[in-house]
Amino acid sequence: MGILGDNSGASAAADAPVSVLLKRRWVIILTTALVTAVALFLSIQQTPQYTSTSSVLVDPTLNQTTTTTVNMANEKQVAGSVAVAESVVQRLHLPISPLRLLDNLSVDVPVDSDILTFSFTDPDPLVAQRTTAAFVSAYIDFRERVDQQEYDFTIDSVRRQVSSLTGQLRQVEALLAQNLSPTQRALEGAKATSLITQIGILQQRVASLASPDQAQTASVLNAANLPRSPSRPNYPINVALGLVAGLCLGVIGAILLERFDDRVRGRQDVERILGVPVLGVVPRIKGLRKTGPLVVEDRPNQPEAEAFRHLRANLILATTRHRAHIVLVTSATPGEGKTLVVANLGMSLALSGLKVLLVSADLRNPQLDSAFGQHDRRGLSDLLLDRITVEDAVFRTRIPNLSIVVSGSVDGETRESFTGSHFENTLRQLAQQVDIVLIDSAPLLAVADVSAMGPACDALLFVADARSAGRRDLAEAQHQLSQIGTPTIGSVITNARSETARTYTYPASPSEKGKTHRRGRQGSPKSLVQAGASANGGNAGNGEPSGH
Repeated sequence: MGILGDNSGASAAADAPVSVLLKRRWVIILTTALVTAVALFLSIQQTPQYTSTSSVLVDPTLNQTTTTTVNMANEKQVAGSVAVAESVVQRLHLPISPLRLLDNLSVDVPVDSDILTFSFTDPDPLVAQRTTAAFVSAYIDFRERVDQQEYDFTIDSVRRQVSSLTGQLRQVEALLAQNLSPTQRALEGAKATSLITQIGILQQRVASLASPDQAQTASVLNAANLPRSPSRPNYPINVALGLVAGLCLGVIGAILLERFDDRVRGRQDVERILGVPVLGVVPRIKGLRKTGPLVVEDRPNQPEAEAFRHLRANLILATTRHRAHIVLVTSATPGEGKTLVVANLGMSLALSGLKVLLVSADLRNPQLDSAFGQHDRRGLSDLLLDRITVEDAVFRTRIPNLSIVVSGSVDGETRESFTGSHFENTLRQLAQQVDIVLIDSAPLLAVADVSAMGPACDALLFVADARSAGRRDLAEAQHQLSQIGTPTIGSVITNARSETARTYTYPASPSEKGKTHRRGRQGSPKSLVQAGASANGGNAGNGEPSGH
């Protein structure tokens, strides 16, 4: 019927990354929207910050030649130093410490340049401009003071050397004024010449050094600007980052949800875990509480009724193949729809001409009794305790060929009577006058009833809810089914998503309409092979699938 992934390889596709993202797309969309909204909200809550910038060209110092490369790393450290910040605080009379002032300052050096770029950020654009200009001025003043100190030191050092050399020259000149031998006079004359040369070199050096007042070691290229728009928060960037972060978190969340989601992911999942084919897939039935569980009777032309007819055809083939006459229907946990399957499958089989007996064996929660409006009758429990006969236990419903044995009165003694040969003999007696017996049992993992009743049955039919069945529960159920020893002929998926279901409906024939209201005629039991041929023949006439 195309419900819950009929296509081959659906389970593998569900595990593919693209399929996971498509399946969990709302998680991704909502997470992305939420994170983006939070990023925008936080941006709006931030105080606008304005940044003013100014650039300074740095020249070599006075004791360096024009070809000397300026160490811009050192200059950057100087520009952002506490000494420069202290000067700014004093100039602007700021009530903060130099260290806190430096938190809002940024000094950058463009690649392969001798330029310093000062940037200062403040909530007030005018303060940002004034502080940036103050940092530039403080840096230039600091550098000029350093240059002046270097100039003074150099001039003083040269003058001391000239003074020392001049004293030595006077001594040599005094010796030359005396009567000296030609050799000694020549030596002293050479010494005097050397001293004069050294003094000349030093005097030339002093002359080459320009005064700091006459030279400029740093010049402002771009004065501090008055910012017109805030630099922070940057709404486009923040929203873009929020979008990317939300998308990443959404994808991670979708993958984690898929990883830790224990629910079955389609019929391929059920078949893989249980190791048996899915005989039928029943879509989700809306308004079930209002109309009751007998959808084959109440909604004969709807997809859910067609699903049970499809299940009927497959079950006839499976029971014929396994020679199964008594079928125990169970599920892993409560609420997975086994009673719904028993009631509607039994009704569908009966409408096809088979004589069907339903047995309500879930003594703790006998919902099958309620489905047919039989609450206070004696039934299975009384029959097992030999309080009534088989004829008294069987109740004919208004559906032709369909009978039911209700649960009856329940006590501790009854629950122990599912084991042993007496229960099996009772089932065989009940099955003598019908073509098939469907037993509505308790959930497999909830109580031990199925393990006790299973050996007395010919086959098991497992029911799993597409929206609540867990893979761990299915695996545990499969393990327990293998311990029972009774063959499991197949499974039924209930409450399936039907968005992709290919359904085909047609008007009910007058004969089928009348079947739900006429009392069935008595007759000899019909074999499942004959009934299966009849049912399949009817399905073919209606355009219904006949099996897998």
